[in-house]
Amino acid sequence: MKIGIIGGGMLGLTLGYRLSLSGNYVDVFESENQIGGLATWEHFKTFTWDKYYHVILRQDRALLDLIDELGLNHALAFATSKTGFFWDGAFHSMSSHLEFLRFPLLNLREKMKLAYGIWKSTRIRNPKTLDGITATKWLKSTFGEKIYKIIWDPLLESKFGTLKDLVPAQIIWSTINRYYSTREKSKGKEKLGILKDHGLQIVLKTLEEKIEEKQGHTYTNARVKQIFPKEAKITVQTDAHAFSYDRVISTIPSNAFCNIAPHFADIAKKNKDVQSVGIIRVALTLKEALSPFYITNLIDRSLPMTGIIGVSNLASPDLFGGNHFVMLPRYDTKDSHWHGRDDAEITRAFIDSLRPHFPKIDSLIQDSFVAKDSFVQGIWNFPIERYPKVPKTKDSKVWNVNNELAGWCTLNNNAIVELANRVAKEI
Repeated sequence: MKIGIIGGGMLGLTLGYRLSLSGNYVDVFESENQIGGLATWEHFKTFTWDKYYHVILRQDRALLDLIDELGLNHALAFATSKTGFFWDGAFHSMSSHLEFLRFPLLNLREKMKLAYGIWKSTRIRNPKTLDGITATKWLKSTFGEKIYKIIWDPLLESKFGTLKDLVPAQIIWSTINRYYSTREKSKGKEKLGILKDHGLQIVLKTLEEKIEEKQGHTYTNARVKQIFPKEAKITVQTDAHAFSYDRVISTIPSNAFCNIAPHFADIAKKNKDVQSVGIIRVALTLKEALSPFYITNLIDRSLPMTGIIGVSNLASPDLFGGNHFVMLPRYDTKDSHWHGRDDAEITRAFIDSLRPHFPKIDSLIQDSFVAKDSFVQGIWNFPIERYPKVPKTKDSKVWNVNNELAGWCTLNNNAIVELANRVAKEI
């Protein structure tokens, strides 16, 4: 069978790889100049790394199995990470059971309530009981207003930005369960994994190679203008060429799919108006680390970024040309004024906000880099399933498969690989 896949991110490439293993001829179309989508890489002058920050958890079974299957275990490394909070000009670590007990922003009673609430959350076996409840409402009722304000509100904002109050409770339930299991039961320390050879690039390029070994192709700079039926086949029209397929699978957001596939828009009606959160990311190479943590959650909301990600606090500075490497993300909607600002203005605003807290920052910065994407994750308020039904035409010739089908999971590469595996089996 000849299959065309729209979108060359982790989802499209994993799907293409799985379907090519089944004997299908697969073409993948990517509109950008390189594969990878949100999981792609960037050249930061002296080194290459993931464009955005990604980590691998020990229970990310689908992703770890894929890495093993591709023969890439040699690049995988796990290290103990540290998580902290920045408040009132000071860092506060919460990276072990002992540090949790010493955490100064909560009293002992509140700490016990936090611990009990997390334990209670991990015991929820049927998240459908949370249908129609936002994460904000659920977290406040479970942990109380003060704990929500100090712990959960910064975490929600660090991931969902200005749409945090719309996030369904199931997504945060899933996130708590996912990250709780990264901690060692005895000491409460967290272990996270990275791919040492330029991050996820090695996975993406290997998937591309495997597709081409099966006589398939990946086309970059190939913007799809239209998908339409023609003589019992499906035509994919790019700027330059028209291709004919037995089946076409779109992995782009539903609203974008509706724009290029008006003949098949009915299979995306439910999701086409999903609100999406985008990202503005400033990356800095530094002579010294800004903080001792991999993730620094910001309780102080006067800062424009939603967190400080110390990538070189998890992976050795040797991977970053001997420098320390920090990512400063801001999650915001595509119509926010931040997406309209130029790179220099964004960099200046981020650094200006850090200067009162890090007076030496100007002397530490080696280089700065800005990236933007208007769609990172869809946020919807209708009931969601763990495994949502995959939208497709009645004749199964056109499929609408994207990260909106990640279900209860917050967006991560394991959830995307798991989705690709599930859809490949169904196809």
